[in-house]
Amino acid sequence: MLKRFSHVMIYATDLERAMEWYVEALGFKVNYASAPYYASMQHPTLQLRVDLHPDPKKENVGRGAMLYFSADDLDKTVADLRSRGIQVSDPRSRGDSPRFTEFADSEGNPIGLYEDKPDHSKLA
Repeated sequence: MLKRFSHVMIYATDLERAMEWYVEALGFKVNYASAPYYASMQHPTLQLRVDLHPDPKKENVGRGAMLYFSADDLDKTVADLRSRGIQVSDPRSRGDSPRFTEFADSEGNPIGLYEDKPDHSKLA
């Protein structure tokens, strides 16, 4: 089912500005940027991955970060979660991103899940 903790998703109204801030202010390094879809950054000391997702309409900005977990087989994991009564959105991708989906915990907090494939290992 779940393989490991993956990353924290942070929503941004301006993806370029947010990437620059995390790099300059906190010392993150950009792993991958695919504007306007998302960016992935890694902190060399903290061993922490932070991904930025654009939110120009400010629907999610300021509402907190979103935890992401990875799975080797996304379809099997989605089926397992659904068999437990958890509502999970249908998996999808944006641009050349890995396939991903989301569901909510018991309090309605969103949790993301993405398919961890070898060709995207640079994002880990």
